[in-house]
Parts: sequence; structure tokens; C-alpha cells
Amino acid sequence: MGGGVVVVVVVVIDVVEIVVVVVMVVVIVLVVVMVVVMVGDVVVT
Repeated sequence: MGGGVVVVVVVVIDVVEIVVVVVMVVVIVLVVVMVVVMVGDVVVT
């Protein structure tokens, strides 16, 4: 039974790591888009 718990914990940790990476990528993309929009507004005006 103990082995099964270890496997579940490892799988959960892997999933959490993937989610964290995805969230970081999304945040970086949003920041880049915001910066581009801000710079675009400054250049246009």
C-alpha cells in the first residue's frame, strides 16, 4: 500500500510542476503583450 501512495505523490508533484511552468509562461506572455501595447501606444501618440 505504501508504494501506491509514493507513486501518487510523485505524479501529483509532476502535475504541479507542469501547472507552475504553464502559469509562468502565461504570465510572461501577458507581460510581454502589455509592454508591447504600452510601447505601441507611446510610439503611436
